[in-house]
Amino acid sequence: MNGVALAGRSILVVEDELLVALEIESCLQAAGASMLVARRLREAQALAERPDVSAAVLDFGLGHGDTGALCEHLNARGIPFVVYTGYPQLGEACHKNHRAETR
Repeated sequence: MNGVALAGRSILVVEDELLVALEIESCLQAAGASMLVARRLREAQALAERPDVSAAVLDFGLGHGDTGALCEHLNARGIPFVVYTGYPQLGEACHKNHRAETR
C-alpha cells in the first residue's frame, strides 16, 4: 500500500475483537492514516464527535449493542463509512451511506 493514500486522514475503527482491530489498524496505518480505535459503542460515539474524523470502519455487532445509531450519526455528519459484519440484517442508516456514496 502507498503510505500517502490516506495521509492526514483520521479513521475511526469500531471493533470489539482485539486481533481484528489490530489488523485493520495496521493496514490503515500502512496507508498513512491516523487511527481512532473504539472497542465499545460509548467510546465510538465519543470519538465520532471529533472534528478530525475523515471516515470510519464499523463492525455492526458489538458485545454491548450494534452500531446502527452510530451509522445514523455518521450519515448526519456526512462522514463516509464502511460496515463489515456477519449479521444478515442491518439498520436502514447503515445502508444509506452506501447508496449516497454511489451517486
